[in-house]
Amino acid sequence: MLWRLVVLLVIVLLLLLWHLGRRRRAEPAPARQATTTARHDEAVAAAREQLQHAQAAHARAVETAQQRLTQAGLDRHVRSIGDLELCRMSVRASGQQRWLTPDTRFVLDVVGEQRWTTVPATEGLRIAPDDQRAVRLRVTDPGWVETARLPISEEDEARSFVAAGTSAVRSLDQARLARQRRIEVALEELRVAREDTEQLDLARMTLEDLEGAGPLRRDLPAPPDDEDDEDPRA
Repeated sequence: MLWRLVVLLVIVLLLLLWHLGRRRRAEPAPARQATTTARHDEAVAAAREQLQHAQAAHARAVETAQQRLTQAGLDRHVRSIGDLELCRMSVRASGQQRWLTPDTRFVLDVVGEQRWTTVPATEGLRIAPDDQRAVRLRVTDPGWVETARLPISEEDEARSFVAAGTSAVRSLDQARLARQRRIEVALEELRVAREDTEQLDLARMTLEDLEGAGPLRRDLPAPPDDEDDEDPRA
């Protein structure tokens, strides 16, 4: 009799466990759906952030290449004295840039004279030099003239400036060719930077796959526009 009671209790317990299992399997569906939705939203948010990072990186790469192109077109500095700055193909003075030509000349003159004068000393007077000389530096071209007046103490530096300027005139063709090559290299780097959209395209496609086919959502920042850049050779 006792064993029948035990068997009955076991059957009741099994039926109770089976019923509870059915309820648990039926109830979590909304919860599982909510979890799936939350994970999908997190993935979309991460994909949107990745796309923004890719857009920013692409824009920085293009901007850097544009800056290199600008630098490539600049005339390279050689040396300066007074208000004159000598570059490989030009002279800058008073805020103006004068382009060198085969007819440009660099001329140095020493003007004034060295005099002697008497100055007070411990025991009367003594003779001392009174140097009135100055250095006049001229850069002349059929279309313009630039001058600088310098103290005689800068005569050696002025002569070095004249020698460098004369050398720049003689090597104008080489300087122009070197500038042309720098610009061509920089233009190629800019082209590569603009066309290197692999990471950008991958991030965009990932987001589109998560959100569904179609255009990007409007609240995403647009990719940078490719504006036409002025060729420094112009």
